[in-house]
Amino acid sequence: NHVYHGIIDSLKFSLNFPMLQIFLSNPTVTFCEQPTGGLIERPWSLLSNIPFLIAGIYLLLTYKNSRLARVFGFAALAIGIFSSFYDASYTYGAQLLDLGGMFFFVILLITLNIQRIRKNSAAMMGPWLFPILITLLSLIVLLWVYIQKGFFGNYAFSLLVIGAFVTEYLAFRKNPNT
Repeated sequence: NHVYHGIIDSLKFSLNFPMLQIFLSNPTVTFCEQPTGGLIERPWSLLSNIPFLIAGIYLLLTYKNSRLARVFGFAALAIGIFSSFYDASYTYGAQLLDLGGMFFFVILLITLNIQRIRKNSAAMMGPWLFPILITLLSLIVLLWVYIQKGFFGNYAFSLLVIGAFVTEYLAFRKNPNT
């Protein structure tokens, strides 16, 4: 048994907190690269997160005056950091963080598309109401994933990606110049 797993196992079973045991348990989804049992469970998958980190840092440093670029920069950093943590630790709690970063990014795309669709619309919401609704939707989807376990997070993410494509299509139909 490797040192890292010894630490996780001792945390899981020495602290009698059921939620902690759930978050430190094995993830419910497996991918191509199997865990190594070392300090970094999936090293090649972890390396695949570097472009997200580079893109996030680039956007934040290059486009300091653009609010949209900063949001995308933070989204890219969130994906890179959360996915790296997931690939390094390979725990269920880290899997939820990984999905949360991806959900945030896709819901950001949907939000921007809906704002493009409703631009100049009579049914405008206040500037604070829409982000609150999107945040609540993200938390509800993540909670639903937590309850369902298994591959449900992949299905939820797929539905969100389809939503991003549909809203992009509708926004383009409304105004092809945006």
